[in-house]
Amino acid sequence: LIGKFERQGDVYSRTQLIKEIGEFEEPLLTHMNHSTMTNYLHALADRYPNLTHLYSIGSSVRGRQLWVLTVSKYPRKHEIGVPEFKYIANMHGNEDNIFFRYEIAHEGDDAGIYGRTNANNKDLNRNFPSRWAKPKEMEIQLANSKILGTDQFTTLVSRFPNFFPSEQIQPETIAVMKWTKSIPFILSASLHGGTTLVNYPFDDHPTRTASRRYSPSPDNELFVRLAYSYSKVHDRMNKQGPRCLNEHLNLATEPQNGIVNGADWYIVSGGMQDWNYLHTNCFELTIELNCVKYPPRNELKALWDENKYPLLYFIEQIHKAIHGTVVDADTGQGLLNVTVSIDDRMKIVTTYANGEFWRPANIGQYKVSRCHSVSRHEGVLIQLTQ
Repeated sequence: LIGKFERQGDVYSRTQLIKEIGEFEEPLLTHMNHSTMTNYLHALADRYPNLTHLYSIGSSVRGRQLWVLTVSKYPRKHEIGVPEFKYIANMHGNEDNIFFRYEIAHEGDDAGIYGRTNANNKDLNRNFPSRWAKPKEMEIQLANSKILGTDQFTTLVSRFPNFFPSEQIQPETIAVMKWTKSIPFILSASLHGGTTLVNYPFDDHPTRTASRRYSPSPDNELFVRLAYSYSKVHDRMNKQGPRCLNEHLNLATEPQNGIVNGADWYIVSGGMQDWNYLHTNCFELTIELNCVKYPPRNELKALWDENKYPLLYFIEQIHKAIHGTVVDADTGQGLLNVTVSIDDRMKIVTTYANGEFWRPANIGQYKVSRCHSVSRHEGVLIQLTQ
């Protein structure tokens, strides 16, 4: 697949991207606790009031605000024709990331050094509804959390009968789920530390007799291209050889080419990227930025330099998509929750409130069909070019 993308010219090199983007203003590179980060985000929002919007989507177990910083020409509401993207970071308290859109788990001044869980000792990236847990657990927990109404719950169970949470859903997880479902995101990445690679869905697999098992999604080819778009532009992520600069941090089982199917690396049940793919219109990857989870301050500049261009280039991938609006033929009004498919196998997306949809796709020909409660369109052939 990677050879195919290279021949099509579907991914940039780092040199090409640097030439296109050029230099830009460098951010503040330092470690921050929740209080310092809050002040920094407010200062950014105050400095760029027409391009940013800072708001909280809820609070953590300890009552700390969960901040979202929107950066856009239209920061306060969704604009028709403008695709929505998100970066999520600090899901684990002991992974100090230097580029973020949203922070969910960093509970205390020193929590980032010592622990990956929230204050209830729950790993939030094992806390989303899972595909392979017990049905009764989902019914009880989703009812208690009030995430879904009856109709949505029925639809979810009928379409994904094994889509269940594995443990009590945490406040931070509920906040992320509600927020993600309230905005028509189409592409996302969760930023982590621990090695240097990109992993993509599925993380989960029904087997519990092995630590790893290849588990591709119906959109595997798309996810490979999206993952490679990041690793290719990274200074060393896509190169053969060990993942980490410090030899003692490397493992013999680490993937060698910069990208990996999540479950083929190690199986994770209740991960956020699988939940995004199965239950929203959003395609999410997990990016491991650095082998050292809490790097010294004097290493942050090098870490930022490695990742700043890939981070920007990955955002640009939202424009490689099939986009359109489904309207009522009589009134011209956009139709909500119309399903849109591009073949008989890959993920189906739904229209937003204004009838708009975005469907990421690779170069190729697709039969785009839509289905509504009162009508079905048999489809039209579309050729997606570079």
